[in-house]
Amino acid sequence: AQACTSPVAVTQSETLKVVAVANGYGPSNAATGNYTFTLAPPGFSNVAPNKAPGTYYLSNGAPQVLLTDSMPAAHFCYTINGTTPVVSNGVCTTGKDIAPGTTFTISTLGTTYVRALAFAPNYTTSNITIGTYTVR
Repeated sequence: AQACTSPVAVTQSETLKVVAVANGYGPSNAATGNYTFTLAPPGFSNVAPNKAPGTYYLSNGAPQVLLTDSMPAAHFCYTINGTTPVVSNGVCTTGKDIAPGTTFTISTLGTTYVRALAFAPNYTTSNITIGTYTVR
């Protein structure tokens, strides 16, 4: 056990157990606090050459998609076939797992719904975000 003389930094999901002590007194009962960090839903980069959701013409090139998150190490699980992406025990079990900074291309004519979520160790998986891409 360590004496705490300054704030404790909690940077990932974890449980803290603490007791209070003071000269002339016995220790207090233990108090437990659960801290859960949930990732923000992914965003869609609009920094060239990447394209935000919208309508694009194949004659100008198929849109490249780059998913982003405020957690730089977050991976993404995404689908483009209408199914819901699923992460179980830190593994993308339904959809495709891509690392941060990885792009993918939408080259199918018509409307494609990109459903994506962010996940990382020691964080709760984000909510799903949906981007609609129409390629003509």
